Amino acid sequence: MQKKILLVNLIFFICLNSINATDLFWIGNDGNWNDGTKWSKLSGGSPCNCIPSSDDNVFFNASSFSGGGQTVNINQVAFCRSMSWAGVTNTPTFTGGQTLNIYGSFILNASM
Repeated sequence: MQKKILLVNLIFFICLNSINATDLFWIGNDGNWNDGTKWSKLSGGSPCNCIPSSDDNVFFNASSFSGGGQTVNINQVAFCRSMSWAGVTNTPTFTGGQTLNIYGSFILNASM
């Protein structure tokens, strides 16, 4: 009986945490983390005027940067559930003087 309760609780926890997660994509080349015009709910889409929370998955991909030498600056304490740079092109720089809190996975591109 305890195993069934534990399994039900685990499934409930996973489902509850998945409900609030939003995928956010970096758009518009370089800029500051807290600039809502740099985030979109679609890869290469329109700005959502939002910034990631600890529930959100963030992605940097081929639609994020149009050329080399561009930077994402962590200019405030920042949060996300997971972060992926796996599909990024143009070798961007990730920098900043503030804390970045990642509560899940963190994937960098091999060229970074």
